Parts: sequence; structure tokens; C-alpha cells
Amino acid sequence: MSNTIVDTEVHVLHPAARQPDFKQGSEEPVRSAIHEHEDFPLLEGRLSVNYLLESMEENGIDHCLLMGLPWNDPEVHAANNDFIESVVTRYPGRFRGMYIPHLRDPPAAARRIEALDRDRFLGVKLIPGWQDTFIDDPRLKPIIDVVEARDLFLMVHTDHPTQSLDGDAPYRLLSFLQDHPDVNVLAPHLGGLLCLYALDDRIVPVLDNTYFITSVSSTMQLVKYAADVNSHNVIFGTDFPFNHCHDQRRPIEDLRSLHLSQSAESKIFGQTALELLRCDEW
Repeated sequence: MSNTIVDTEVHVLHPAARQPDFKQGSEEPVRSAIHEHEDFPLLEGRLSVNYLLESMEENGIDHCLLMGLPWNDPEVHAANNDFIESVVTRYPGRFRGMYIPHLRDPPAAARRIEALDRDRFLGVKLIPGWQDTFIDDPRLKPIIDVVEARDLFLMVHTDHPTQSLDGDAPYRLLSFLQDHPDVNVLAPHLGGLLCLYALDDRIVPVLDNTYFITSVSSTMQLVKYAADVNSHNVIFGTDFPFNHCHDQRRPIEDLRSLHLSQSAESKIFGQTALELLRCDEW
């Protein structure tokens, strides 16, 4: 078990969306953030499932939690989720998915989440800043309610503190956690360093059901600080291939170079995720 690696934040795109000119001329946030990024030529070949499987094999990664990206176009958005489901269905021992709801009609989105197959989707992923909302927006209540009722995971994109003053800011995540103490939350990018505030006794109970993902590839030293505060709620995730190195290898190497205790390293790389996500049932 100590050698198991679970990558809890991995992205793949359906075939059409991997093309450089996909949705060209649109105002899709994904288009401007991903396809028009100067690094897209490096990403283009790394967005397929075959590349991911090769990367997992090369780096000793046992399981991945897969997700796509949110699109404003409902048909593209549906194709995104359908593709994730098809991959999970084809490789059930390797992957589980995170469903991304379209937020134009939250009650309708909640009904779709109610019907999700738990053997394929473990939860819901939101990138509020790309979906024209905030995580503490009251309009999302139907979605949050069904996530909580079904005991699903909610992955909430949270910006690094260097990225935004508002948007998906860490304080919005904190506010959400205070209002929804029973929702199981996965927080990418170490929750914008919210994890470090478990040093404050007032914040500790707020973080009870939150697990912080190590997707801080350019600043992996922060993982050591997070582990020093509480290694029980830190789980490995790369944000591959959108991390700064566009690979899974370097985050693994950098985490190992932190010289954490064997217990902490095992928990972060896979032991906690194995138990949390019930990977033995995959």
C-alpha cells in the first residue's frame, strides 16, 4: 500500500477538443486559457487517454481521478462528460471520473447529478470562475444539496493566491466550507494554501471534510508545509497536463525530494486516497 500512487487531478479532452482550432473565435474560457496559451503546442499530444496510460505506466501511477473542462456550449459540455464516462467504462480498474455540471440551469444539473452512476463518477468538479459564478453563489444550492445527499465528492477549483483577488479565491472556499460542513470537498492547488490555516484552532473544524490536492507543481515545497500542519488531509494530484511542467514525473520527483516521513509520504501519494476514494473497489 505504501508504494501506491493515486493522482487525484488529471484532465483529458475528447478528441475534437484536442485540436488547436477547436471553438476558435468563441468566447469560451477554456479556449482562451488552454488553446490560446503559448504552451498549447506542448499540450496537444498529451491530452489523450493513450498518452496518459503511458505516463501512468512510466511513473508507477496506479489510479487517476479524471475530469474534463467546463464549456459554455451545452453540446460540447455534454461531449466532455460523455468522453470521461466512456474512458472510465473502458478502464474501470484505472480511472474514476468527476462530472462537470453545466450551470445554466442548476435544477436541471442537479437532476443529472442525481442520476450519476457512482461506479463511474465519484463526484462533481466546478471551476466557478470559468462557469460565470462563485462557489458561494446561492443559485448553486440545488447542486450542492444533491452532492451532499448522495455523499459525492465536490472538487472546487481554487486559485493560487498569486492568481486572483476575487474569482476562485481561497476566502470563497472558506466561506463555502463554513456554510456546508458536511460536504466532502477536494480542493486543488492546496486550496490556495487554506490548508495552512489548520494552525488556527478556529479553522480546524471547518476543514474536517476537506482534502487538499498537491497540484502546486511549480512550488512543491508548499506541500511540505501542508504536511507539517496535517498530513492526513493532503492527497497527491498533478493537474496534468495543465501543470507548469506538463507531466506527472516531476511532481512525483519533487514530492519525494521533500524528504517527508515515510508515513506522511505514503499517505499523500496514495494511502489516504485509497481509503477516501475506495480505490480497492475500482
